[in-house]
Amino acid sequence: MLTRSVTLAAAQLRTSQPTASRMLADLEREVGFRLFARQGNRLVPTSEAAALYEEVHRSFVGLDRIEAAARGIAAFRGDRLRIASIPSLALGPLSMAVPRFLQANPEATVALELHAFEEVVTQVATRRCDVGFVAHPIEHPAIKSVPVVEAEAVCVLPPGHALRRRRVVRARDLAGVPFVSLEGPSRRRIDEVFANQGVERRLMVETQTGAVACRLVRQGVGVSVLDPYTARAMEGDGLVIRPFTPRVGFTFSAAVRSADTPARIVQDFLGLLMQVLGSPQGRPGPGHDDPGSLPDPAPAPATKESR
Repeated sequence: MLTRSVTLAAAQLRTSQPTASRMLADLEREVGFRLFARQGNRLVPTSEAAALYEEVHRSFVGLDRIEAAARGIAAFRGDRLRIASIPSLALGPLSMAVPRFLQANPEATVALELHAFEEVVTQVATRRCDVGFVAHPIEHPAIKSVPVVEAEAVCVLPPGHALRRRRVVRARDLAGVPFVSLEGPSRRRIDEVFANQGVERRLMVETQTGAVACRLVRQGVGVSVLDPYTARAMEGDGLVIRPFTPRVGFTFSAAVRSADTPARIVQDFLGLLMQVLGSPQGRPGPGHDDPGSLPDPAPAPATKESR
C-alpha cells in the first residue's frame, strides 16, 4: 500500500520479490478478494484493500479485529450499492437482479434511482452512484461503458388493433397510424427508420419514458416502438407486443468511472445481472422475420382502464 510496488515492498521487508509476491497472493486467498490491480509497473489498490488497510492501520495489534473486518468486507457488510438507471432497465432486468443480489448478500443494501440518460451519466461521473445503466453510447471523459446486453426494438399495439395478427410489424405498416413517440436519444434512430422507408406517422404524443408510452398505447392513443424490456415489464391487460422491422438495436451498457477499478460489490452485481440476462426470464422474446399473421388472441378481461 505504501510503495505501490512488490519490488520496493520486498526491499523494505528485506526479502525477495518472489517471496513478497507469494505473501501477497496468500493474503488475497485468505481474505477472499483482490487487493491490487496492476497498471503498468504499478499496483493500484482496490476499494476493498483501502478499507482493509484503514482497519489494519488503526488496529495493527488487534489481529482478531482485523480478521473480523476482512470477513465483513468479503460479505459486503454495511456496504451500499448505489445504482442509477434509465427506467427501461430498472423495470426489467434490474428489478429481477436486485432481489437475487440481496438474497445472496444479506449484509448489503441497494439504492436504485431512475433517471434520464444524461442524469445517469452525471450521477456516476460525480460519484453519487457506483454504477449506471444506459441504452446509448456514452461520450464522457470520466465514464467507461461496459456492454451488458443487446436487444431489438419492438412494436406495442393497443388491444384489438388491426396489426395484432401480424407476426412482425413493419415500418410501412404504420403509415398514417397514430403514434406515441419517445423523447431522447432513441427517437432519432427510430425516426430515421421511418424516414428511410418514406413512412409518415400521425404523431399524437411525445413522452420521456417507455412505461408511460405503453400505458398510452393500452388506452388506444396510438402505437409505439420501444425497447423490449419496458414492453415486457408493461405487458398485460391486452397490450400486444410484436417484433419490429427494420431492426432498431439497443445496446444496454453499465457505466462506471474510467479512473477507478470498480468495487467488488459492483463487479459481483454485474456478474449476477449477466446471469439474469442469460436466463429465459431475463431475455426479451425472440424476433421473427416472417410478416405473416397470427390467430386472434383471446380477449383480455375487461378493466376500468379498457372500459
